[in-house]
Amino acid sequence: MATVFLLQSPSPIHWLEQSVSVADEVINKLQSLIHLLMETPVGLKLNQPLNSILGNFFLYHIYLLRTYMSVLKPLYASISQVICCFGFFGLTCLLSVLCDLFSLATIHIYCFYGYASRLYNIQAHGLTSMWRLFRGKKWNPLRNRVDSYSHSNDQLFMGSLCFTILLFLLPTVFVYYSVFLLLRLMTMGFLSILRITMTEVSLFPLYSFILRVFSSNKLSSGIKFVFHGDQVTMKSNLLSFTELSQTPPSFLRSSLQTRNTVKLRQLLTDILWGNIICPI
Repeated sequence: MATVFLLQSPSPIHWLEQSVSVADEVINKLQSLIHLLMETPVGLKLNQPLNSILGNFFLYHIYLLRTYMSVLKPLYASISQVICCFGFFGLTCLLSVLCDLFSLATIHIYCFYGYASRLYNIQAHGLTSMWRLFRGKKWNPLRNRVDSYSHSNDQLFMGSLCFTILLFLLPTVFVYYSVFLLLRLMTMGFLSILRITMTEVSLFPLYSFILRVFSSNKLSSGIKFVFHGDQVTMKSNLLSFTELSQTPPSFLRSSLQTRNTVKLRQLLTDILWGNIICPI
């Protein structure tokens, strides 16, 4: 009934337009943030040529995103009706659609984070390799270990040159990487809340709770004998509400909840080395 009401009222279109206006405001804030990074954020002395290249690169992608939103603007009414139709399949399906829409609305943040993290990852691994070179070491991919190696003078000279360039360019890249990493973690946190809500709704035994309220015999967990003097009556022992909350199968609960778990150690390792944190 609620879905039918939403389809017959103009409120879904209004909500979608409000969401798009909020997304547009986020894009404006992101554009102002990039302009701030292109200057001297909090007094940091960044590499000006690289800073200008990275800033213009991200600003161009914001321009592409605005063009993408302007193309989809005539389709807002149809999109809102299609979204409301998913309500016929249940609340979890509607929450899944909201998760996908939020991911699409923040795809620019994910792209910016991917670009910055890949550049930071290349620099981090490059500095690590150059540091091994100075210590007379090199990585052996066949045996998956670090072996000793005697480098020539030309290799040491090129290694020193590359190490100096990467080291002095690292603060500029790290600033962009830190900013977009923080935005990425914020979006992942909101998506995690939506997915946990969807999991709990999927595991909530609504039909069993309704039967328990009306004391249905379908929820009998055994029988009990009640003594009334010389008479003995047999009654069914109903499940408690605590037991009902634990009735979903363990394999279903584990399969749904493992999707929302992120290993903290792996997350910290990915952040330190600049590995891309995949969508939840």
